[in-house]
Amino acid sequence: MILNIHTSRVETKKFKGMIQEQLLKKSQELFVLALLRYIYPEKYDDVIHSDRPDLQGKAIAIEVTMVDSPNELQVNKEFAKYCNDHKDIRKKSILSNSNRRIETIGKICVLSESGGYNGSDDKLLLCIENKIKKAMKYPGNYEVLELALIKKERPLQPWIASLNMWIKPLFKEDNPFRTIYVIFPNAYFVIEKDKDGQLFQLDSKTYQALCKIGRMTAEGEITLEDEEWH
Repeated sequence: MILNIHTSRVETKKFKGMIQEQLLKKSQELFVLALLRYIYPEKYDDVIHSDRPDLQGKAIAIEVTMVDSPNELQVNKEFAKYCNDHKDIRKKSILSNSNRRIETIGKICVLSESGGYNGSDDKLLLCIENKIKKAMKYPGNYEVLELALIKKERPLQPWIASLNMWIKPLFKEDNPFRTIYVIFPNAYFVIEKDKDGQLFQLDSKTYQALCKIGRMTAEGEITLEDEEWH
């Protein structure tokens, strides 16, 4: 089933503020499911949202995780809280931890840009290695296990260009993941065992539509049975 990103609900949807903190993880996982069904509809046709791993089908399962630093995640959580309670202490916390400011455009609160990603590969590799260890304890016996890593901000080009060099050596015998995705705004990187990775671009409208579908589903506005998912 091919994902339908052009429904009137998706194209006209405007969110008021940030998603509730308790729904953020679910929204991210459903965004990944939307992306995978959009780019490989037949492969992920029967995959649904679940837990340990986060996305599961009859023969394939995908674990989803964020690779942003704890500091970046804390900033996003503080921003989500600010959108709900508008306490000035949230602004001060965000400014001190990230040098980013909360700005108001019309009635919508947004975070100022941080100037790009300047992290190291160590954080990414540690994230993958931790997931490899945890995957050994997953219940179920899947023919294919995959990993999807999400970044909320688009990394700088040298970081993207190094992904193949960093991740390829991690496909050892004890690595249960056959495919690893690294997903960031308007693009995704795919690397499979014994193959070089590839970078694919997404236009901004498509990327935003997939994000919308993930959040709308997490918030209960649409379900996996609705037209957007078919």
